[in-house]
Amino acid sequence: MKTTKQTLGLVIPELETGIIDLDVVGVSPLVMNKFPAKARQQMLDKHMGKATGPKELKDPWANFVGSLHWLSKQPKKVTAAVLARSRFGFPSRGFKASVLDAALQAQLKKTDVRRAFWVYGEMSVDGDQLVPIVGRPVMREDVVRNFGMKPDVRHRGEFWPWAARLRIEYVKDAITPEQIVNLFNRAGRVCGIGENRPQKGGDWGMFKIKRQG
Repeated sequence: MKTTKQTLGLVIPELETGIIDLDVVGVSPLVMNKFPAKARQQMLDKHMGKATGPKELKDPWANFVGSLHWLSKQPKKVTAAVLARSRFGFPSRGFKASVLDAALQAQLKKTDVRRAFWVYGEMSVDGDQLVPIVGRPVMREDVVRNFGMKPDVRHRGEFWPWAARLRIEYVKDAITPEQIVNLFNRAGRVCGIGENRPQKGGDWGMFKIKRQG
């Protein structure tokens, strides 16, 4: 016997989205610490039982260069002149994660906020979506202590001053531009982005919204 499929009589409204551009201005230094590709490969080799060889000596300049998120193609040899003409970014997912944590702090549901907007960036050579950062990186040296281990010296890229422009697509019946601005301003103050941000107990990576467009 043939059966016919019947609709449920549901009225599904059309999805309406809007675009908003936000100008972000850094309030404190942005410090990057991208997980190096070499370290990822060494971790994979270890899990696969491959010989990893002796531990390499620390190379401050290489660690600094490797800590950056490159939008330009990274050459094999990086000099100060190369850095001056190269472009860098920060993962768009990092900005969104900051906002989601700020939403939770404001007693909003992260799942609802997550589905309400998207932060877009430029595709890097590594396949990451990066928001271009306006500013030039310098190498900073810090003494750190990881999980009760002996102190270590870490070299990372710092941007100060810095700024960025965020392109955000949002669902109109889920969130308003004003709410987006408020969430990003809250995120910039209480969560931040990058290393040693307020969310982790520090005061780096803070930002504010300069202009809505």
